[in-house]
Amino acid sequence: MIIGFGNNVVSSLAADITASQTTIQVMPGAGAMFANLLTSDYANSSNPLKTYAKITLTDAKETVFEVCHLTTVNNDMLTVIRGQEGTTAKGWSLNDVIANFATRGSENQFVQIEELQSGHYVAGVAGGTENNLTLELPATYFVNGGADWTLRTPLVVIPALNNTGASTLQLTMGGRVLGIFPLYKGNKAELSANDIIKDAPVLCVLDNTKTYFSVLNPLEIYLGSRYLQKDQNLNDVPDKAKARAALGLGDVATRYIGTRPGTVAAGNDARIIGAVQKTGDVMTGKLTLPQTSGFGVNTDNALGGSSVTFGDNDTGIKQNGDGILDFYANGQLVARIAPGVLYVLNAVRAGDGKKLAVSSGNNSALNAGFSLWGDGGNRPTVIELGDDLGWHLYSQRNSDGSIVFVVNGDITANNLRAGDASYQNNGDIYGSVWGNTWLTSWLNNQFAARDNNINARVTSDYVNQTFVRAVRLGPQAFSGALWRDYQLGGGNVVTGFHTDGDWEMEGNDDHVYYRPVQYLINGTWVTAASV
Repeated sequence: MIIGFGNNVVSSLAADITASQTTIQVMPGAGAMFANLLTSDYANSSNPLKTYAKITLTDAKETVFEVCHLTTVNNDMLTVIRGQEGTTAKGWSLNDVIANFATRGSENQFVQIEELQSGHYVAGVAGGTENNLTLELPATYFVNGGADWTLRTPLVVIPALNNTGASTLQLTMGGRVLGIFPLYKGNKAELSANDIIKDAPVLCVLDNTKTYFSVLNPLEIYLGSRYLQKDQNLNDVPDKAKARAALGLGDVATRYIGTRPGTVAAGNDARIIGAVQKTGDVMTGKLTLPQTSGFGVNTDNALGGSSVTFGDNDTGIKQNGDGILDFYANGQLVARIAPGVLYVLNAVRAGDGKKLAVSSGNNSALNAGFSLWGDGGNRPTVIELGDDLGWHLYSQRNSDGSIVFVVNGDITANNLRAGDASYQNNGDIYGSVWGNTWLTSWLNNQFAARDNNINARVTSDYVNQTFVRAVRLGPQAFSGALWRDYQLGGGNVVTGFHTDGDWEMEGNDDHVYYRPVQYLINGTWVTAASV
């Protein structure tokens, strides 16, 4: 930052201020002359500089002072940085004096003759090492917390050592390291050894992007590659071909005439300089043949126009239409490349010993193909076989790592296996649920066990012929007159009584009703006998 000055800039405080206050109100109308302190009479539009001013606060008797830095003015309100140049911020009262007095700090920023002639601000003895120089200079860029800086004047660096190769300069100004900058010469070329010589001042100019210094006087300017060295006998000419052209010598200057036939020809026309030699020549441009031409590598060409053969005359490559490239082996078409597609006429084989082949008999009704795809979600990886009408089957790796195999139709197989279980083409099933045996064997074992259990029991015929199936009372009968003692026949039971008067079993007037007990055996009702 630079310091602004004015003539007779003096006013009074329009209000009390505290020690921590950074805005000061001056008397009405006085703000304009303080604002003028922050302007400059000599401007450079390509090099704008920030300005501040020194102002002093004092009492009417000028017994106490406080130096401040004025940074901005808004009408009659001044924005300041308090307590500068060793003074202490304090409270001030209405009508105390505020003025642009000269201070030690403002005087120090004037460049004096001795400072100018000694290069006090732009020259110094470098520290650091041979190739990593350091330089510290005074500056006011960072006063009041400023961050911007500009360096457009050359710096004079006095080295303490010779450099040994590419070099850098660490520049510190105003106590702040601005950076470590490469030192270049010419068109950003790194320095060479001894471009910097001890005690010989080096003139350095910073580029506009603030990324490197150009050294304007490296030693090589006087002794290096800008001049041809007498003892090099023109070997140090950078581009000898351009040098010959500038001298009008042409290519003949590089030929040895007469030492070998054919090395230098008379004439300079296309017939001579444009010819391709029969042996050992290299073409720098393309070789264009007519569309009907064929080309053979170490052989003739029997494939015809737009083709190249290799080794024998009917094995090679032929262009057979727009975007179509055919491959022939012994005169037979074996493969074709079209945009986005490679066709193989018979089979594609992989493997050096036992081979895996993908082939076509060229006689199917539909086209078919394998496809690898995924949807990025529940079906991340799918290997699918299908034809023109749709898919046949696919194997799918699920997002959880499991695999499913799905067929779009029937499966015909001699045997099907699922883990340790299998299904045979006769319908029999083997698995752990059947005791790790076949289902037919398991059923036979079950039936045999059942039959053994049944055979140990009586038959239904034996039961029907031997066992009582039912019991009943037979037809009812009426007895004769009872006389004191009366017995029914075997197997009968009394079911009722009859009397015409008293029951005394005398007088022939008492009777009983009775029925026989019967049981059913083998379909026949049998009357029970008495014991």
